[in-house]
Amino acid sequence: MSFRSPPTSPAGASVLSIRPFRRLWIATSLSSLGDWLSLVALSTLASDLAGRGVAAQSAAVGGVWLTSLLPALLLGPLAGAVADRLDRRLNMIIGDVLRAALYLSLVLNLSLGFANELTNKRVVANLGLTYFLKAGGTHAIKLGGDFKLEAGYLASEASNPAAGSGFLNGNYAALAQLVYAPTFATIAFTYVNAYSDNGLNHGTGSTLSNLSGRAVASNSYGVEANFKLSKRLQVGGWVSYMDAEARTGATRGNGDVWSYAVTLAFPDLGKKGNLGGIIVGMEPKLTGTDALLSGLTRRSDQDTGLHIEAFYRHSVTENISITPGIIWLTSPNHNNGNDDIVVGVIRTTFSF
Repeated sequence: MSFRSPPTSPAGASVLSIRPFRRLWIATSLSSLGDWLSLVALSTLASDLAGRGVAAQSAAVGGVWLTSLLPALLLGPLAGAVADRLDRRLNMIIGDVLRAALYLSLVLNLSLGFANELTNKRVVANLGLTYFLKAGGTHAIKLGGDFKLEAGYLASEASNPAAGSGFLNGNYAALAQLVYAPTFATIAFTYVNAYSDNGLNHGTGSTLSNLSGRAVASNSYGVEANFKLSKRLQVGGWVSYMDAEARTGATRGNGDVWSYAVTLAFPDLGKKGNLGGIIVGMEPKLTGTDALLSGLTRRSDQDTGLHIEAFYRHSVTENISITPGIIWLTSPNHNNGNDDIVVGVIRTTFSF
């Protein structure tokens, strides 16, 4: 009697070479990507359908995110036990078909012009059903391979019980980020939907770019990248665009705000754990508005200033580091009439 040994895979062969696993991985990755992109789209849709009221829009966006988290929290412990007793393939097919039908119903409602109060209520119901069908921990951020999705919701007035404040009715920022992180680089695409009752409030750049003194709703888009050219040298940068809408004031409208930077990093400079860095970029600049907004002296910043920075982080111990640096601002406030500013800084960091 002879026995045939099972075929062996070449050393280092990837599990993606296994066809059934590869098909499952592709299907899961596409499904997860669709889920998170739909979350961003539904947040925008809910905000638009809620009307121009700030409280209504905040509640609508918060409701979308809340319904995306409740299923895993409330039904997760039970969903696994139920799914184990059903045909998994049939269960996945039925769930995805029902979710697709709910999304199509949203498109049908809007395309037929039924954006009335009844439709709005149906949309909210559909949003809830869509995410409750995804119970059982299906909101996995890891897409597989080197891809992942990150999402967040920040409310700066969450502890304030006053009207127009709180977790859902006050200032907020909802973020979604797609990250690609192979061993040699990190590349991220970011989207942020936000509302503030006092301008963009980013605290940097020109006075005009902050659009202070008015309620502002914004959609921000960013691309960030960092490439590891060697163990001792990294090159990176980012570019950001904000589409800001002024919602209070005698004259309202939209404004465009841009910023960018290029970075150089020198890991383990001097000794292991230290870091040297150089940053050159443009702080937020208002490049134009579709009207002269109330309180602004002009519709855009007239010049372009640069932010030039160099720093060196020295690790004193594993938990303490000291970072001296120097910052040079050309044409502060994006105005060539202002003298350049040079600032020396030193920062001590305790990490535990």
